[in-house]
Amino acid sequence: MYKDCFESEYYILNSSVDFKNLIKNLIQRLLKQLIMLETTIEREKMTENNAIWQPEILENDLLQITPLVESDFENLFQVASDPLIWEQHPASDRYKIEVFQLFFDGAIAAKKAFKITSKSNHKIIGSTRFYNYHLENSSIAIGYTFLARQYWGGAYNKSSKKLLIDYAFQFVDKIYFHIGATNIRSQQATTSIGAKKVREFESELNGVKTTHFEYQIEKENWKVT
Repeated sequence: MYKDCFESEYYILNSSVDFKNLIKNLIQRLLKQLIMLETTIEREKMTENNAIWQPEILENDLLQITPLVESDFENLFQVASDPLIWEQHPASDRYKIEVFQLFFDGAIAAKKAFKITSKSNHKIIGSTRFYNYHLENSSIAIGYTFLARQYWGGAYNKSSKKLLIDYAFQFVDKIYFHIGATNIRSQQATTSIGAKKVREFESELNGVKTTHFEYQIEKENWKVT
């Protein structure tokens, strides 16, 4: 009889300990999930508010990519004022100061634009930006890119794109590029980094409809080198 009582008490005590451990484990798991949820919500707020789409600096041995500011206008226009840069672009008159001013103002307002600076001479050699962030599609676009002609055909375009792509793939799964149908040079440069053409569409630029090609890179196919 006493033995049965002791065994019952032992079972109750053991059950109590197991129950407490179960509750403790459940609370720990819930706390972990809450922390993960808060982190996800915070990141979504940051991306929606452009907070992460204009990092203070991205750089490698060749160049620096830093946020574009209003005081950069003159130095950047010195690059953009070359008509041959825009020869194949749908906005072929962007070398004119009044046209470029509109482009520049839009870049500043977007709060996702950058200047590209050569490390060899510390001069601004071009510009680029992020745009069209879509949380539900886990995607963003890279574009509005131009470089001074002396930096064409070398490592600078690929180098700047790689910095932006590596950074963006920390937050999204897909990156898009939109290029005018007549801009053969940019199409070739985009396919050279592994982007695939996925569709054609009409876009209005300065009141004129133009055909654009959309290219895409998926995170799972991007090779970090």
